[in-house]
Amino acid sequence: MAGLVRAEADLAARGRARGWLAWLWSRSTFAALAAEQTSLATLRMAAEERLAGLDAKLAAIDGREADRAGWFADTGDILARGVAALRVLDAHSPQPAGTGERGEEPARPAPGGVGPRVGS
Repeated sequence: MAGLVRAEADLAARGRARGWLAWLWSRSTFAALAAEQTSLATLRMAAEERLAGLDAKLAAIDGREADRAGWFADTGDILARGVAALRVLDAHSPQPAGTGERGEEPARPAPGGVGPRVGS
């Protein structure tokens, strides 16, 4: 984009100097320079429009990230309360007979009284 601006400024300076250069260059040279300046200006405007669109997308993404960060902060507090409530309920609930402290079934031998094979 900066290259387009420099080229456009260079052509504009050449165009301003037409007064004393008019007798050096033919009219077709000036027409070509004017056409090139117009095309560079068009390219610059298109680049600025694309940049504005990308800036708008970036602003929308930043807004969504801020919204999500707020949501995650709220849910973190709710999750912490839920975990604490689960621990309280777990501490106050009676354990069924024959289970471990976390509610697992006790270890049983494999069927047939043989343990698991090692290395198979």
